[in-house]
Amino acid sequence: MAKVYELKGEIDSFNAKEFEEDLLKAFEENGELLLDASQLEYMSSSGIRALVKLSRLQEEIRIDNVNDAMFSIFYSSGLTEIFTINREMVKMENDNWDVAGVGASGTVYKINNDTAIKVYKEGTKFEYVNQERELARQAFISGVPTIIPNRNAMVGDQYATIFELVNSTSLGEALTNEPDRFDELMDDYVRMIQDLHSIEDRKEFFPNLQDLWLQSEYIIREGLGKDAELVIDIYKNSKRSRYLLHGDIHPGNVMISDGEMVLVDMASMSTGPELLDAITVYRLSMFAKDVGLLEAAEESMGIKKEMFEKFWKAFATRYYDTTDEAVIEEITRQMYLATALDLMFSINTIPPENARNYYRIVGGKIMDSIITPNKDLIRKIFAEGKLQI
Repeated sequence: MAKVYELKGEIDSFNAKEFEEDLLKAFEENGELLLDASQLEYMSSSGIRALVKLSRLQEEIRIDNVNDAMFSIFYSSGLTEIFTINREMVKMENDNWDVAGVGASGTVYKINNDTAIKVYKEGTKFEYVNQERELARQAFISGVPTIIPNRNAMVGDQYATIFELVNSTSLGEALTNEPDRFDELMDDYVRMIQDLHSIEDRKEFFPNLQDLWLQSEYIIREGLGKDAELVIDIYKNSKRSRYLLHGDIHPGNVMISDGEMVLVDMASMSTGPELLDAITVYRLSMFAKDVGLLEAAEESMGIKKEMFEKFWKAFATRYYDTTDEAVIEEITRQMYLATALDLMFSINTIPPENARNYYRIVGGKIMDSIITPNKDLIRKIFAEGKLQI
């Protein structure tokens, strides 16, 4: 565990040498340092040079509790490009904020027309919050339309991040409240997803989604018993891809800010075959009713269950570029099969005990009625990373 080193008072040309010696000595004695700027009032370029020297010894440097004035100095010096800089926590209370969307790691609320906040689930560690922010930053650099959180906050005892979103609404809200724009919004939504899937992770920064799901292999084996071998084998032999996925790309995780669609809740940003993102759309809009998750799907997507079938058909028509009813029906059938298998893995985004309950109550039925009878087609879909149409 990193040793906390406190940055205090004013560090300028008069005491920068003493600061540098003490900082480097602390590194020699303790190894990795975590810098706390809660008591830092000012730092000149001389002090910043000492931090840069530390970066030659320590691969990753994080500075926590940076006030607005110091953040401006660090930003102007370029330090925000090479260090992880966490601004001081803003203490906030949920004053009946409107829910914009619910994701696997937390809930996005609208504070007002220009500001949104993501409140992470209880027990989420601060390292996870930072990890998601870095995923958002790298996605933004790669050309993904997203917003990088600009402040950290505490809502009660839960971590949160604040976004600036001008004139914002969620896609789910827009689809519900502006029915005359339904086709226009669906056109933009599908186009955004297709553009995302065309971006290659050339730096190999993002994790592979299948590998993330397979980290929970032990829970699947525990929950499914002998049936686990089939689903794990299919998933392990599924097609890999270095093109980007969002991982949870439903309408509740798409915000419309000043007329432009942007993605939020970047915790599942990853790579893999585009099939996996299409599955997340189908899972919430169509599969949820078969596993008793209709209310949760409504809350996540921000649209009413009465719209689910219309939403899915509009998505399939555009994403797979067909108006043939027979083809759409076959797309829906195959997506049902693919989702049944994928859910055995993606269900592990919920707490382990809840996942175990799911396997006990629903897992065996899905294996017997869906996966095992259709295992050859499901295997081919995942091996090729696309539907067989």
